[in-house]
Amino acid sequence: MIKELKDNYGLLFEDALLKEINQVGTFKEVPEGFKKIYLRYL
Repeated sequence: MIKELKDNYGLLFEDALLKEINQVGTFKEVPEGFKKIYLRYL
């Protein structure tokens, strides 16, 4: 996943942050037009 992070976000974020995201994040490919709803409970 680190390659995809660097390819897509390498110009925006520091390498250390990309490595941290790689350690705790998940990578999911979604089809074009996919709608995501994020609900956060406080």
